[in-house]
Amino acid sequence: MQFASMFVEIAEIKEYCQEFLLEVLDTEKCFAIWQSAKKFCLTSLDDRCAGFMATNLGDLAEVDEISKLSRSEVMEILDYCREVIKPF
Repeated sequence: MQFASMFVEIAEIKEYCQEFLLEVLDTEKCFAIWQSAKKFCLTSLDDRCAGFMATNLGDLAEVDEISKLSRSEVMEILDYCREVIKPF
């Protein structure tokens, strides 16, 4: 019974953390938040970061943190953008 209780508490803390990270999501923190979302399997947060990146790609290209991303991460971001921004 204690294990189930701890699991519920952890799930609630995880949800609060996601909400907080969404509130502070901006171009400076986007990549770090996105990487954390992927690392901890926070798919909702991952999806929101992907949408943010797709709509703010021009601004994100000027952020220093982009140079710290791996090639596969950059390719993943570009794939997100292709999904969101459809050509006419």
